[in-house]
Amino acid sequence: MDDPWFAYLRQLSGLVVEIDERIDNRKQPLTGDDASAYLVRARTLLMPAEHGQGFERRYFEAMQRDPNVVLGHAATTRLINGLNR
Repeated sequence: MDDPWFAYLRQLSGLVVEIDERIDNRKQPLTGDDASAYLVRARTLLMPAEHGQGFERRYFEAMQRDPNVVLGHAATTRLINGLNR
């Protein structure tokens, strides 16, 4: 978890943990507005950027190296977009 090599993944893994904890929170149930806000954050995070920092740059680089990452990105984007209907 503290290995600097994986520091760029903290934003993504942090969002996953936050969503998971919120889903399990019986005192404050997840609302539709909460889910929409999480989708916005996920979309924002999953935008590769050649000149970005951290995750978005590494994501861009991975997409340049491996066509399977591009296909996975397209599938994930379709899935996220389909959830917001």
